[in-house]
Amino acid sequence: MGQNNQTKGDERKALFIFLFIVMPVFLWAGTGGVEVEGLWDEIKAGILGGWGKLIAVFMIFGGVFLLSDGKKGWGLITMIIGFSLGLIPAAIDSRYTLVF
Repeated sequence: MGQNNQTKGDERKALFIFLFIVMPVFLWAGTGGVEVEGLWDEIKAGILGGWGKLIAVFMIFGGVFLLSDGKKGWGLITMIIGFSLGLIPAAIDSRYTLVF
């Protein structure tokens, strides 16, 4: 009898986790992203602005420091995040708007 209750509990947990993961997708379905467009514009402006470039440069130098300290994994992760969040979007934006 105890095993049966444990099985039901596990099924309920699995259903809850499934709904927790899947339901946010359905909340925004069919709206075209209008609800989060303002938030995305703020994030994009922050990344492409001066602060985003400054943070990217600090992350790259921090990654170089971590690499020189022998922490290869953390150094590479920090450098990849620095490149992807700061410099790559700025370079793409400068290519199409001719400003950097």
